[in-house]
Amino acid sequence: MIGSRNSKAKKREERKQVTAFEYANSAGFAVVTVNADGGGLRINADPNTVTISNTNFTNNIAQEDGGAIKTLGGSVTVTGGTITGNTERRHGGAIFGDQDTAGTGRSFTISGATLRGNIANSDNADGGDGGAIFRDRGVLNISNCIIGGTGSGEANTATNGGGVAHAFTVDSAAGNTSNQTTVTINGGSISGNTASGDGGGVYFNAQTFDINASTLNIGATTPTPISGNSTGATGNGGGVSVVDANAAISGSTISGNTAGNG
Repeated sequence: MIGSRNSKAKKREERKQVTAFEYANSAGFAVVTVNADGGGLRINADPNTVTISNTNFTNNIAQEDGGAIKTLGGSVTVTGGTITGNTERRHGGAIFGDQDTAGTGRSFTISGATLRGNIANSDNADGGDGGAIFRDRGVLNISNCIIGGTGSGEANTATNGGGVAHAFTVDSAAGNTSNQTTVTINGGSISGNTASGDGGGVYFNAQTFDINASTLNIGATTPTPISGNSTGATGNGGGVSVVDANAAISGSTISGNTAGNG
C-alpha cells in the first residue's frame, strides 16, 4: 500500500514537471542550459516524429550547437512562433539539425516562423556557421520564414551563413554514405544578416566528403527575397555563397547585399 501511494505521487510529480516545461516554452520564457547542445530543446527522436507549434524560444544559450534547438534524427516540424536572441559557441545560433542515417527520409521542416538576433560562434573562438539555422546532413525545408531584418538587433550573425548554412562538420565521418544534404527555401525573406566569413544570407558548402549529393534550392515554388545581407572584409557572397554543390535559385530577388571580397 505504501509503495502504491509513492508510485502515484511520483507520477503526479512527473506530470507537473512536463506541464511546467511546456508552459515555459509556449510563453516564450528562456530555458537555459550550460555545457550542452540545444539551449532550449534537444531532440534525439529517430525514428519518431516531433511537432512544435506556435512556440517562442528566447535568449537560450548552448555551449556548443543549437542555441534554441538541436535535433538529431527523427522528423521534426516547427510551425509559427518566434526564435530570437539565442546564442551558442559553434553552429546554429537558433537551430542545428543533423541526420546520420542515409535514405531514411528524416527531415527538419520549419514554416511561418520568425528568426532574429541569433548568434553562432558567440565566443569568436573556433568558428560557427548558420546564425539562424545550420544543417549538417539530411533534409532541411524552410518556408515562409522571416530570417533576420534590418532593424536594430534583428540580424542573425555567424562566421559563415549569417542566415542559413550547410556544411559537413568534423562530426561527419569521411566517406560515410549519409553525407547527403538537401536544403529547400521557399517564401519568406532573408535580410540584414551578417557573416564575418562567407555567405551573409546563405552559405552552402559541400566541399568536404561528398560534393555530388548535396543540393540547395531557393524559390522553386515561392520567391524568396534575399537583401541587405553582408560579409566581412575578406568574405564572398554577400547574399549567397555556394561551394562545390548543386544549386538552383528561381524567381527570387537578390539585392543590396555586400561582400568584402566579391
